[in-house]
Amino acid sequence: MKLGSYRIIKLHRLIFPIGLLIFMFAYYWQIKDIPNPAENLAMVYPVLGLLLVLTVINSIREIQIEKIADVTSVQDQEKEKEKDNKFSFKKIIQSKIFVLVVITSIFLILIPFFGLVVMTAFYLPVVLWGLGNRNWLLIIFLPIGAVILIKLLFGYWMNIPIP
Repeated sequence: MKLGSYRIIKLHRLIFPIGLLIFMFAYYWQIKDIPNPAENLAMVYPVLGLLLVLTVINSIREIQIEKIADVTSVQDQEKEKEKDNKFSFKKIIQSKIFVLVVITSIFLILIPFFGLVVMTAFYLPVVLWGLGNRNWLLIIFLPIGAVILIKLLFGYWMNIPIP
């Protein structure tokens, strides 16, 4: 996108923060009328506030403005437009974000059938491997620690049944 003699790049990377802001405001709108907010919403407002600040900071970092040279040939301008408009489905499929979205979708679909604990034990190593982590100690012990933490936190300390 051009702004006078400047061009804003990486604007497409603002889709997630905008979606997150919409979710935060929708969530706030739903919980704002809960009775006795001092007890029921003790940590909700600080977390939403921190999330809002971090989202705004991240969005500002993602917007990069660069000066466009005043003297450019017609061919250079056409190449620049072609580069900006180029959409490659192959790049999307090969991206780590796409892999993460697909694996997470499968994880969420299979939770009702196998349970959260079992799926987490399989999900974390696959995600770590898919994102390029090749440290076998981390791939083995992170899921074990996460499963133990989930069981302790939800099963014993908060007495919330885990699916």
